[in-house]
Amino acid sequence: MLPQLAKMPDGQAMVMNAPDGLTVVVLAGSQEQSVTLEQAKPVIARLLKTQARQKAAKAELDTLKAAAKIEYLGEFVDAGKEPAATAADAASAAAPAAAAPAAPAADAAPAADADAVSKGISGLK
Repeated sequence: MLPQLAKMPDGQAMVMNAPDGLTVVVLAGSQEQSVTLEQAKPVIARLLKTQARQKAAKAELDTLKAAAKIEYLGEFVDAGKEPAATAADAASAAAPAAAAPAAPAADAAPAADADAVSKGISGLK
């Protein structure tokens, strides 16, 4: 909360979530004040320790992500895999594209998109 308070101008209010509801903090006034090295040392040490812990945690997380293996089980075994091409699919892909009549792309795409959206919405009911 301190970094937020440090950025606030005098008289500004801030609302925060609290366990029992909301807390409203109004910054009545502020003034800059220097601190001695002795006063700053514990704060600096705590900051450096926090940064070191965050760096170590990030390195450990990166290591775990690199070593992770995702294995799908049950009905999801084939999830994300391309279906195997059949001989009929291969033959149709080899047919010349000129043999098929060209459909007007500008009119067909919006209609197809609208149909897909309407089917998707009706499936959510």
